[in-house]
Amino acid sequence: ASDVYKRQLSECLLSKQVFPLYLTPSSRALIKYISDNKGQIIQLKNNIAHTEEESRSTAAELMRSQKAFRDSLSALPDALIALDQNNRIEWWNDAASTLFGLANALDKNKRIEVVIDDERFRTYASKSPSNQSIEVPSPLTKDKIISIQIVQQGTDVRLLQARDETHLRQLEQVRRDFIANTSHELRTPVSVIMANAETLVDGALEDKKQAKVFSKAILHNSERLSDMVSSLSLIHISEPTRL
Repeated sequence: ASDVYKRQLSECLLSKQVFPLYLTPSSRALIKYISDNKGQIIQLKNNIAHTEEESRSTAAELMRSQKAFRDSLSALPDALIALDQNNRIEWWNDAASTLFGLANALDKNKRIEVVIDDERFRTYASKSPSNQSIEVPSPLTKDKIISIQIVQQGTDVRLLQARDETHLRQLEQVRRDFIANTSHELRTPVSVIMANAETLVDGALEDKKQAKVFSKAILHNSERLSDMVSSLSLIHISEPTRL
């Protein structure tokens, strides 16, 4: 109440209003102080108003910068989710909405372990952020595989990065199956070539008719080997590279 009264007195003096005659000695002393320092008080008031205006301008600029930064993150193909130190969701980009089915009103401040309900992920999220990532089934459909990594951003924010690895894993499985099948198929032409070469070395070269048969068999199976090697080379070239 005293502060309010003092402010009212100050405003009255600065506006040259008439004061009542029943002022206490302390009030009269305050009025005299204000009157003697009127110019300084006006300058202080102007300085405070200027500082407030600068603060509002700075806050507005920070909000614009933050919005621009988040807009740029929203354009990234990888899902990004900002978490607090308790793993509660603070913000996410458009890719995260698609990958995890997040909605503004429902999921803000929800713990990420509720969204990604996986035991391995809960263990991973409970540890300090590191360079290690983890792959878990999608919370929306179990036939999709999602790669997740949580990194520390500053002191209060943890950033979850995620991407759909389903297609990459399918390609890797196709590659492994092909290499396994090709390795099995290689045994036949290699065995034929070795057997025919040994036969020729053991004396079949002397029989021109038989030598021609064995040589054709070696040539045919060499061509098969060449085709397999070419196929393996194509798989190596087309193998996806992670960024």
